[in-house]
Amino acid sequence: MVFELLRDCLTPKDPASSFDLFFYLYTHIAQGRLTAPTAYLLGASCLLALEKSSGGVRSAAIGEVLYRLVARPLGFQFRETLANHFSPLQFGLAMHGGCKIIIHGLHPTLDLHLDWVVLQVDIQNAFNTISWEALFRELLAAIGFLDQLFPFVCSLNCDYSTHPMLNVFWLMILILLDPLRLPWQLFML
Repeated sequence: MVFELLRDCLTPKDPASSFDLFFYLYTHIAQGRLTAPTAYLLGASCLLALEKSSGGVRSAAIGEVLYRLVARPLGFQFRETLANHFSPLQFGLAMHGGCKIIIHGLHPTLDLHLDWVVLQVDIQNAFNTISWEALFRELLAAIGFLDQLFPFVCSLNCDYSTHPMLNVFWLMILILLDPLRLPWQLFML
């Protein structure tokens, strides 16, 4: 079934060699030129339930390998520009030390104010109340080159029948910022 869906995006006059066929398919994926069923298949993930050492279950999604083969080089191509764009605003990705910088900065402040409490809650993300499509469109407006990625991201993250663009828009931006930090998500080959 996978082969038939991928074959659907190719034309009858495509190159015959394995390498040429792979390169042609890779180019189709990168440019977002896929049939709806093929894009839907490539945008899917295998969901795993991993047992936590402290009990409970951690969910993990592993993306399709062809999607990962295309996303990784695209991510490296735009990584530095995206990191520079976000660097004054975020500490989670593409920054050495990341959130530890914030934590170490808070400790002296909290030592001076013993009655203060710091609470971090990711309610918006946990309950999917953020419009990921709006976020991605804002990035398109703010970062001119990002429109080069739009066909690729849209082709793999749009349900062509009933759903709007999915949360994978934000995941794609995270991947672009630091693809190696998400090995379980998309880039574990």
